[in-house]
Amino acid sequence: LRSGPLSKGKSRLFYDISSEYLVVGVVGLGPSDAGYNELEEVYENRENIRSAIAIGARSLRDANVDEIVVDDCNDAQSAAEGGTLGLWYYDELKSDAYKKRQIKLSLLSTDPKHKKAWTKGVVLANGQNLVRRLMETPANLMTPTIFCNQVKELAEPLGVTVTIHDTKWAEEKKMGSFLSVTHGSEEPAKFLELSYNNAPGTKPFALVGKGITFDSGGISIKPSANMDQMRADMGGAANVVAAIITLATLKSKVNVVGLTPLTENLPSGKAT
Repeated sequence: LRSGPLSKGKSRLFYDISSEYLVVGVVGLGPSDAGYNELEEVYENRENIRSAIAIGARSLRDANVDEIVVDDCNDAQSAAEGGTLGLWYYDELKSDAYKKRQIKLSLLSTDPKHKKAWTKGVVLANGQNLVRRLMETPANLMTPTIFCNQVKELAEPLGVTVTIHDTKWAEEKKMGSFLSVTHGSEEPAKFLELSYNNAPGTKPFALVGKGITFDSGGISIKPSANMDQMRADMGGAANVVAAIITLATLKSKVNVVGLTPLTENLPSGKAT
């Protein structure tokens, strides 16, 4: 059987061609001369590697393997990002029969430079997966209080200062608009402040993200179609905290502050 070159993103699985690996996945990487696309502001060669490794990893998971060893494709960081992002799946609330197989992902190369780049790629992808998890979790399991507590558990061990402000603090700061949004909810609002300073003597830069953990529209209630997706209205806050956690994990030389108001926007007799 003969097969021509695989086009970008197309994959094949081969069995019994290696004594070391039971299954080998091959994915097309696209043009070899792919580079920086000024119009899209993206390195297409890196993006092609991410996509290819993600596709290959998912194909191999479907082949019921427990461990995947990844070729670096001359960019170990992008390969790590693709594999880690591609295998992520939110199934925490599913029964065991419907959970995805847990896969151990590792790098084929033993070169120290490649391994360092691979480790960084895993950290960056895990940061993105944290955002995805926070946004995918149903709103009853990701209230402002739960959000703050989970972030505190993740961030403080990394040297991030976590301050959780309550509604009394918001009243003292005269945050009228913020407090107006939270009037209709039984869940207490929180204002989460993160600080990570690994660059003493420098001015901090600030990241601000909206944290509406569920948004029904208040009294002017939204149409019911797709309202479940409004659990992701805290995507801004999720990105802020994941960015800071990732920077702290990498021990980046930065001075950064994250500010995220967290509340639900629901109808009630008190709602605006």
